[in-house]
Amino acid sequence: MKTHFATVAYRAATGARLWASTYQPGGYLRPAALTVSPDGARVYVTADTISAGHGGLVAYDARTGRQLWASRYLPNGREFAVSGLAVSPDGTTVYLAGSLFHLQSEFAVVAYAAATGGERWLRYFTGKRGDAESVAVSPDGKTVYATGSAGSSALTVAYRAAGTLRWAALYKDPYGLSAGFQIVAAPGGGAVYIAGKAENNNGHFDDATFAYRAATGNRMWLDRRYARMPLGLLPEPGIAVTPGGDTVIVTVPLGQWRPAPYEIAAYSAGTGRTRWARLAPATYGNPSGLVISPHGDMMFTGGNRTTAYSVADGGVLWTTGYDRAFSGGGLVPGIIGLGGDGTRLFAARDKTGPRWGITIVAYQT
Repeated sequence: MKTHFATVAYRAATGARLWASTYQPGGYLRPAALTVSPDGARVYVTADTISAGHGGLVAYDARTGRQLWASRYLPNGREFAVSGLAVSPDGTTVYLAGSLFHLQSEFAVVAYAAATGGERWLRYFTGKRGDAESVAVSPDGKTVYATGSAGSSALTVAYRAAGTLRWAALYKDPYGLSAGFQIVAAPGGGAVYIAGKAENNNGHFDDATFAYRAATGNRMWLDRRYARMPLGLLPEPGIAVTPGGDTVIVTVPLGQWRPAPYEIAAYSAGTGRTRWARLAPATYGNPSGLVISPHGDMMFTGGNRTTAYSVADGGVLWTTGYDRAFSGGGLVPGIIGLGGDGTRLFAARDKTGPRWGITIVAYQT
């Protein structure tokens, strides 16, 4: 059975298809991440594959869907499962975050040349079993941030663009396990924000939002909300910060299966004070990913639906239809990315059934 990545572009306002492209990397496992170059010219998509435990990174022309290059990676002969993807502000480097496997999984970050897909450097956090889940780049491109876990603690690491370590911050939860899942950098460069999980005294997990100073890794604030089911059964939270840097927005999944309700909460970026919180309809399904438009007035979530919300109060602006072809009866790792000018939104979904694959859709916002 041949499997493939299918990339499709649509106008967001009308749903008219702009382009479609496919890629067959071999045995398919799951989509992992999608991002768009700062100038909006390229779309980068990565996913794990079954073959030898390694993945594929593919670059497309965002206007036409033409494949520019494809890179298969297996760093130093070791298996590498990818979770996060980011591009430097100058568009020259693509960063991947994931788990590097040998005798145990290790928190790993890899840098690739955006023009060719060639590897530039690989760094991993040694000494403790861990996983890197998400990666972000500072506005000036000089620092790369990644979050995930090491041992039982949430780990956030900052590297210089050349790959040397700046700082590492571990959050040891007083009740047990904790982990970071999504990270974003403040537009002004002064902070990084993380959406994660932290165990509570009932043995369940709260959704936790962390804020760290970008220069030092010192924690600014931490907010915990909603005690829920065991960690492995919950969809991951999403996080984004407004272009002005004053508001941090998170999505908080409230159930295990799709469709299930979720909350969207907005925080003051400096203090962590809740500005507003809103419950999304259960029929919208658990969200996957969160991005905010360059104007700061709209935000978008992925998943089985792609939905646009108002940043001011969380009101729904539009939503696509719920597609059962992408549901697979479980948690679908839908992923989204926004072009630099905010006019095109790219959404990728897991497609299950007789032919496994990835469908990537582009909307004009």
